Amino acid sequence: MTEAEPLVTVEQGVLRGCTKTSLDNGEFLSFQGIPYAKPPVGQLRFKAPQPAGKWQGVRDATTECDECCSKAFKQFFGKEDCLYLNVFTKHLSSKKLKPVMVYIHGGGYVTGSSKAAIYGPEYLMMEDIILVTFNYRLGLMGESYRRFVVFYNPMGIAVLILRYRY
Repeated sequence: MTEAEPLVTVEQGVLRGCTKTSLDNGEFLSFQGIPYAKPPVGQLRFKAPQPAGKWQGVRDATTECDECCSKAFKQFFGKEDCLYLNVFTKHLSSKKLKPVMVYIHGGGYVTGSSKAAIYGPEYLMMEDIILVTFNYRLGLMGESYRRFVVFYNPMGIAVLILRYRY
């Protein structure tokens, strides 16, 4: 393993991340596009999320995944296969516990994503924390247009529970 290609083992398999630079020119480790649920396509569309399966070999976790389907400005974009998270930290192992920040992107459950161009980790990675960002199903593909999505929608609750369990 080189500093440029950090490896980490999670329950589903081995991830290869990369090293990036924070705003204060410090280095941090980036693991992007980690599946936290099976792709919600085919028979899993409109169903509660299922845990991600294991993979063989080393999974590339150096690039962002697609954002979830949504409609903005009369345009549809995104992919259904979008239930991925990103983890950023300065060090893989540490004897002391670190604060963990889980960032849930905005967008009223109908648009948005965890894209680094908007919610990049460079500022927060000046501190010794663990940052987790993720995509979640939007609009009609997941959470519906209800005002209190998580309260009214059991699928919304299931997605949140599965995500934090990871």
